[in-house]
Amino acid sequence: MSKYQPPGRLSKVTGPDFMIQIQTEFAWSPHARITTSVILDGVLIHKIQKEWDSPLETDDEKQAVSKLINKQHNEVEKIIRTNQDFILDYGKPKKKETDFEAVLKIDGVSRAFLLSGDGILTPFTDEEIEIEKVHLFENLFELVEFLDLTTSLGGMQEGFLVLDDDRIMIFKYKESYLIVVLTQSASSKDTARRVIDFIKAA
Repeated sequence: MSKYQPPGRLSKVTGPDFMIQIQTEFAWSPHARITTSVILDGVLIHKIQKEWDSPLETDDEKQAVSKLINKQHNEVEKIIRTNQDFILDYGKPKKKETDFEAVLKIDGVSRAFLLSGDGILTPFTDEEIEIEKVHLFENLFELVEFLDLTTSLGGMQEGFLVLDDDRIMIFKYKESYLIVVLTQSASSKDTARRVIDFIKAA
């Protein structure tokens, strides 16, 4: 029987030239905890974690953890909204780790995301991400990492899969993964070559 997975929360604070994401989720491994991550323009700048020592079997226990997830998420979001200028002044990275605009200009690329080693999924444009997609790509990250460690084929360079009728390509990018969604008319082979050229030049 699989363990109960409480639903997470995902919200954002945006401005003319910035995007702050707030992502709160429950994780069982390596130990049960509730984690809220604050990401500024694709870079993790703060993380809040609270341990969860109780089981999650009864309806009351499930309701209690959901309330705690919402409470922690709402408190962090309130702090960010009321201290937005301070966060931008002291948290803004001098240089982005990825050139978002350059990726989106690659012929054949419709949308793009960066999946970090911390499990943070960041869109390259100002868009909403369904929390189900976040969990899906986090699980995908764990799977790829597992295959890298348990096979003799070496680390993954690029991969292909189909999701919700969209063609999605996954590329290893430094310590993270670059996920791109292809346009309907794009050639996967040609687009893969262009993305790989971008990664090599980055």
